[in-house]
Amino acid sequence: MKNIEKNKQRENKELDQKIKLRAKPKYKGFFAVLFIIVALTHILDGYVTDAPAALQSAIVNEFYVNGMGMSFADGLSQYSLIATAFIILAIFATLFKAQSDRYGRKPILLISIIGMTVGMFILFVAKGLTWHIIGRAIIAFFVATDVQVVYVLECAPQKKRATWYAGTKFIAIFGVVFISLARGANTINGVLQWRNVFTIPLIAGIALVILAIIFMRETDTFLDGRIETLKTPNDKRITTKKKNKSKSAAKIPTAFRYIFRNKQPRSIIITSIFSFMAVMAFFGYYESIMTTSGMSTENVTKAIFAFPFTGAFITLIAGWISDKIGRKKGAVIYGVIAVVSLIAFVALAKADANAYIVGLAFGFAIGGYWTFGDTLGISLAESSPTEIRSSVIAASGLIQVVSAAVSAIFIAVMLKYVDLGLLCSIYGGVVVTIATIIFIINVKETKDFDLEEVNFSKEA
Repeated sequence: MKNIEKNKQRENKELDQKIKLRAKPKYKGFFAVLFIIVALTHILDGYVTDAPAALQSAIVNEFYVNGMGMSFADGLSQYSLIATAFIILAIFATLFKAQSDRYGRKPILLISIIGMTVGMFILFVAKGLTWHIIGRAIIAFFVATDVQVVYVLECAPQKKRATWYAGTKFIAIFGVVFISLARGANTINGVLQWRNVFTIPLIAGIALVILAIIFMRETDTFLDGRIETLKTPNDKRITTKKKNKSKSAAKIPTAFRYIFRNKQPRSIIITSIFSFMAVMAFFGYYESIMTTSGMSTENVTKAIFAFPFTGAFITLIAGWISDKIGRKKGAVIYGVIAVVSLIAFVALAKADANAYIVGLAFGFAIGGYWTFGDTLGISLAESSPTEIRSSVIAASGLIQVVSAAVSAIFIAVMLKYVDLGLLCSIYGGVVVTIATIIFIINVKETKDFDLEEVNFSKEA
């Protein structure tokens, strides 16, 4: 009885707090500030995600070629297998992300930003491979949460969700430009001092935490759902949970049941499995593809500087296209751009083309690939009930991580025997083409779905 009474008192206190937060008027310029903070979070996320790949050859040379006497191909293969463990680690991140359905979007976002910052600090100070791996593992965990995506989807106007999301990603993709600038500033006599590339974003991460604490507020969608839950008597909650065939509307098992019992989210998940099988082919080796194709450190830096511009262009128009012609037609466009551009990127790098042209081609490839994946994510979010939306996205992440890990192992092993550029272009092109076809055939259009009307009993 004491525990029941304490739980009731705790929930009443939480209810009062949530009601006050919901009633508190938004300050002037709130949405502009929200947009900026989400964009900055995307920039930090993109920087710490991209940096290891953009510094790959220098890291492999230091720890494996010079440190262990391995060939570059063998060292890259071993480093890639370790990176596969980082992908698997993201499974636990999706479980952590699901807690935002219980505790709110803001606290999970803050913890994620802090985690990314700590990971960068370790990479900056670590001198040995062990601590380097620990730093990368911490980053891999927290970049996988992507709580800022939920913020955008829940705060943006219904008709402009994709536009808002694309807008934040458009700004964020220029974070990679900062990587190229940092590479250039820290390349001395053709040798890249790769640790120093993390100096400025480390400071920026600390500043972003402070900004988020001061200016971010919880989303109205979460507050409304949590208030409704807390106002509902326990007996009615139990009845509702049984009706929804779930012990908790915010748990991963519930999300899995919803996904596999409904054709729409199930089809999107199948599409995303094939899409994420290509993540390492598109994203994991671009710097090493250029290096092994004979491009100098300076030219690789130029290409890395160039690719965010075309990537940002694709990201910017993607939201507008998706909101205008729909998610399905947009996905076809992005998928075709991704496949054609990846092949062009590899061919241009091997042909010793102008470094900026090589970079622009890769920008189209990665921009098309990520916007294709983002379209899947938006469609899944729009096909999920509010009370488990974050958990459905988290469950999707679990499945995507497994598919990405399996394919990453395959590529890591094969790159010892097959030309890296050829392997990535053919493999990546095939699986994204399959994903695009599945999406066209099996997924319903979602751009006009009302997020508040999607529920457990309604086939999404």
